[in-house]
Amino acid sequence: MIVYADSSALLKRAVDEAESDALDDALETYVADGASLVSSSLAWVEVGRALRRAAADQGFEVDSNELLAGALSGVAERPMTLDVISLARRLDPPMLRTLDAIHVATAVLVAADVVVAYDERLMGACSQNGLSTSSPQ
Repeated sequence: MIVYADSSALLKRAVDEAESDALDDALETYVADGASLVSSSLAWVEVGRALRRAAADQGFEVDSNELLAGALSGVAERPMTLDVISLARRLDPPMLRTLDAIHVATAVLVAADVVVAYDERLMGACSQNGLSTSSPQ
């Protein structure tokens, strides 16, 4: 089984939010059942930037690189190759945001069994493109 985690989910691994415990439990269950966790190289940038912003805005005492390592721990990185970019340009719906299109295209190309995310527009696009979604609460 392949579980694709987008940036909205991965951030919850580093920053304590209402869904963080449920997400951790769900991901641990997937891995215990033999699943592989995967995300786009884009997540490394998005999550890293979000954590740097949060650290600067809120004065975190913890190094944002340490938080990033925790957010991405155990997640295989799928590079943004030409096949990802090509598919991302062509995906429906037409109003899909660029970065979301890269996540959806990557999930399609890795043949993800489920996409774990918390972004409604991204999840709608996943469904429209034949991908199952989950938002552990």
